[in-house]
Amino acid sequence: MQLIFPQEYIFTHKLNIDATTTAELIDAAVESYRCRDYNQPGNNFAITHAVDKFDDLYASFLNICEKTFGPLVLQISNKKTCWGYFSNKFYYLGGIHNHIQTSVINAVYYLQVPVTETLREGSLSFYNEQWQEVYNYKPIAGDLILFPGHVNHQPHQSFTDDFRISINMEIMCKPFDWNCYVC
Repeated sequence: MQLIFPQEYIFTHKLNIDATTTAELIDAAVESYRCRDYNQPGNNFAITHAVDKFDDLYASFLNICEKTFGPLVLQISNKKTCWGYFSNKFYYLGGIHNHIQTSVINAVYYLQVPVTETLREGSLSFYNEQWQEVYNYKPIAGDLILFPGHVNHQPHQSFTDDFRISINMEIMCKPFDWNCYVC
């Protein structure tokens, strides 16, 4: 498949989640992080605490996707699992990757983004098929970034004591032509 400039496939939304709910989501993500299965490979961990709150977050994500792309035909393999990812100056496991095996639509929701000295710290980079960076996005708390599961990307480390906390969500649905949604 020939991939056009990935920036055209990236959709940003601002979720207006109140401060109390955000704090509850952060607390649940921290507790899920503490109780995660350390034998599982990868950087992310499944959210296992306050799942009902994350079910609401996933429902918002799905709703935004259907408003953006139209009705989606979810596959039986679609999982509504939310995955946490923490990083700061002491803890960072990065790397260019994609979600081609697990999603058609991928999303990252930013619960907490620390103030950094540079625009690159804590940002999210997207890459073309030749692994060249073509777009870099500096998120702020409350941002929801949608992009195709096949797009290569990586989070960048923040050199702060505070954690950058993001939640990954995926939709496995009938594939569609992303070119139809490019402005």
